[in-house]
Amino acid sequence: ILPSPRSCNFFLIHQKAPGKRLWQVRHTLSAMQRAELASRLFGILRNWRNIGFVHGDLSPRNILVEEMNMQIHCIDWLLDLESRSGTPAYSHPELFQGAPHGQCHDYYAAEKIIEELEI
Repeated sequence: ILPSPRSCNFFLIHQKAPGKRLWQVRHTLSAMQRAELASRLFGILRNWRNIGFVHGDLSPRNILVEEMNMQIHCIDWLLDLESRSGTPAYSHPELFQGAPHGQCHDYYAAEKIIEELEI
């Protein structure tokens, strides 16, 4: 994410991410692969926390998995963190009461995803 030189808005630059959505491949992964994905996901969250990023809509539909090397890519970022949008099944209950998206909400979504991976 880079600041726009002409305003106080931001714009996002990204590459086309390879892989399939996690919800499509989760039942084909071994227990070891699922554990590796969980570790990588929390590593990504830790990196985001260190630089102040918030995804805002973390869910199995917004995580791409490269099956050959188990790399993951997070897509479909919620750029308006004041909005009430996101995937309800992975949204912290605070969000339904008007709280803005924050890093703790990404961790909540990740925990829900890990539960579904049955690790």
